[in-house]
Amino acid sequence: MEKILVTDVDGTLTDDSKTIMPESVEAIKLAKKHGFRVFIATGNPYSVAWTLSFFLGARDWVIAESGGVIGNSWDNYVILGDREEIKRGLQFLLDHFPSDIQISPTNKFRLIDLAFYSKLPAGLFQELLDKHGYSLDVKDSGYAKHVITKGVSKASSLNEIIKREKIDEKELFLAVIGDGDNDLDLFTFPLVSIRGTLQNATDLIKKHAERVSPHSFGKGVLEFVEYLIEQ
Repeated sequence: MEKILVTDVDGTLTDDSKTIMPESVEAIKLAKKHGFRVFIATGNPYSVAWTLSFFLGARDWVIAESGGVIGNSWDNYVILGDREEIKRGLQFLLDHFPSDIQISPTNKFRLIDLAFYSKLPAGLFQELLDKHGYSLDVKDSGYAKHVITKGVSKASSLNEIIKREKIDEKELFLAVIGDGDNDLDLFTFPLVSIRGTLQNATDLIKKHAERVSPHSFGKGVLEFVEYLIEQ
């Protein structure tokens, strides 16, 4: 049996100040001790995601930039999507909302996904891009908004990893944990065996989870891992 745990980062492994919780480190160690591979899935740049995976001891596949990059080492990664269209789409949004968008300083480190901050809803940006023929999606992580190629997501990238590794779906036990609406694609991915979430999660994600921890952030992740290994 291939056991995989896919975990979000911001608001899941971290608290709301983006500080990694000590319980998150313990949870990853415990999961690996009991035979789980741990995949990091995040909207952060690939360099950040892999560094985090390495120093947390997961050291396996990461899904970064909202699904736009997958990889399993410092220099072994695959870019999924069209960066030039993403750049054009973000500039288009900037031209329409010059005073309502602040570009993320992390964009200089991103391989494809581009991020920005705005108090306006992601749906407004999505509607405008769709209306003008851009094949792009706008994802809201709760911390930033991300412009990515349409159809690219954490779930589509996870599916790509499963195909690349030729994992037998019948021998796969796949657990996911996250807290934000941008994790919905993972929570609705048909190969997932169990979905876990936290007290700080959105109502939408709680609705789709089989296991809602009584704890928030890293404490909730640890509780979910403990639950998994008891099954």
